Amino acid sequence: MNIPINWFDLSPDKKGGATKKCFAYCSIFPKGFNLEREKFVELWMAEGFLEGTDMEIVGNNFLNIFLQNSLLLEVVGRNDYYGYIMYYNMHDLVHDLASSILNSSEQVRYIGLQSSTSGESRAILNEQAISLRSLLSNDKICVCMFSEFKSLHVLILMGNCVEELPSSIGVLIHLRCLDISGIRIKYLPESVTELYHLQTLRACHDLKKLPNTLEHLMSLRHLHVPRIELHPGMGRLISLRTIQYFGVSNENGCGIDELGSLKNLQGELQIYNLEKVCGKEMTKRADLLRKPNIVKLNLEWSIENRKGENGDESVLEGLEPHPNLKGLYIWGFGGRRLPPWCSTMSGLNNLTKITLEDCTDCEQVPTLGHLPNLKNLYLINLENVKSIGSSFYGIDKCSTSGTTITAFPALERLEL
Repeated sequence: MNIPINWFDLSPDKKGGATKKCFAYCSIFPKGFNLEREKFVELWMAEGFLEGTDMEIVGNNFLNIFLQNSLLLEVVGRNDYYGYIMYYNMHDLVHDLASSILNSSEQVRYIGLQSSTSGESRAILNEQAISLRSLLSNDKICVCMFSEFKSLHVLILMGNCVEELPSSIGVLIHLRCLDISGIRIKYLPESVTELYHLQTLRACHDLKKLPNTLEHLMSLRHLHVPRIELHPGMGRLISLRTIQYFGVSNENGCGIDELGSLKNLQGELQIYNLEKVCGKEMTKRADLLRKPNIVKLNLEWSIENRKGENGDESVLEGLEPHPNLKGLYIWGFGGRRLPPWCSTMSGLNNLTKITLEDCTDCEQVPTLGHLPNLKNLYLINLENVKSIGSSFYGIDKCSTSGTTITAFPALERLEL
């Protein structure tokens, strides 16, 4: 394959130096290792290769450059509720080039350590621990050496060798990215909240509980954790961009209004336990309408936890999303009528996927035929809907214009 060598003939202090660093850094992973787009960007950010307030945008631009020049390859994907999540890796020859750039310095700053790693590599780890910036490991030895890693920015732990994180992790005061998604632990030590520079926390699916004072991590931008209980004060994490799951609680400091101050949220947001919210005024405080970077939104009510009359119609009315939204999932809504924004999806022309499921008391389906980009529509278990009229297609609205308009112009899949 042809590699544009001249493209990399840039020193770090010239224009393009950051791009070169990001490219070289990809070789910290073994050949054939697949990563999601977000992980690349989070790692580059942790290493200080990206600058400005919108580092994620800069990082995504770099990744697109690598794809356009075949320096990264789309290799495999997996189905997600809203589409296909793509993974990327490097061709072996490109990996060799990136590795040669990464290792051009005499000082070892990045190392991958496996349980089968040679004694020579372990010796390097011991010798270079104080200057090490990134460590990718599935070896228990690194956990015993936390106090030696004075400059560590990135720590990625994998495999079955690590059963728990020791409290000594709190000494890694320069850590910006902690990725433990590849190990199986149920609890994090409270000392994690002493990592005041931490930008990204990726936890495993086995995690049962977060530290009690997580709100101390004021630099946190990306929180990847399973669907577990959140502690009070999440609204203080004003730098947060990613929090996939938000469970509403009646506990003080755990209400849906905590989302209001998280103005930079992006990607996917799942809000559940909405039966615990008291009405439109409270849900409006979540301020979803002014969160343009949320592209996938799940709104869920728990049927099991219902007690008496519900105010679901009022609650849903206050959860109107920004027009940039691409995916909407509503589950367990207990109202009979949909609020205006939801009954017509007015202004939500970017929607590509809509699901209404187990809304058993709802008597209407929304008007959706006018949505130009809607590809997938699922209306599941709407027991109280007796018929679907012309308003579903938007025909009444379209016929007055005197022109022929095709309903559902982009629809590929419909499930009733």
